[in-house]
Amino acid sequence: MELAKAAARDIAGRVEKACTGATGSARAAEIALEPTSDLAAASRGALGADWERLSVQQRDRFSHAFKRLMRARYLGRLKRCGPLQLLVGEASPRGAAVIVRARLEHAEGSADELGLVLADSGDGPRIVDVYLGDVSVMRNYRSSFRKSIRTRGFDGLMEDLERAIAKATPDDR
Repeated sequence: MELAKAAARDIAGRVEKACTGATGSARAAEIALEPTSDLAAASRGALGADWERLSVQQRDRFSHAFKRLMRARYLGRLKRCGPLQLLVGEASPRGAAVIVRARLEHAEGSADELGLVLADSGDGPRIVDVYLGDVSVMRNYRSSFRKSIRTRGFDGLMEDLERAIAKATPDDR
């Protein structure tokens, strides 16, 4: 658990550095996001049981689009975040993962309570989910994606993802 807390502190430093001055470049988003997140595991988690029903090509296509969505949304937040501080709290085991409580304090005085779910897939602890309060971001994605697949199939899901990416991508890339 100490390793997970150390990883969370590293993540906090990267996020704070990326938001200082908040220029919000795509490269700054990648520098902060890529080494701290396991986007492959997050892609699988975002689809849940539907992942197993996809072909290898569909999994690759979905994973690529999901990573683009995460980058676009992260970049959008980065452009708005301004100086902030991510305070790392207690860590507790959660199955094969560890959840690290954190508090994201914004310069204007507001704060968000987070739960960073870290798992080790061989490269050290990396984020596989984030709780905003008590709500899992991946569970929300899974629910939304499941609905898209059930009503419109895989191609419909991909259309929805492309729309979400376009909406999340800042105009001044």
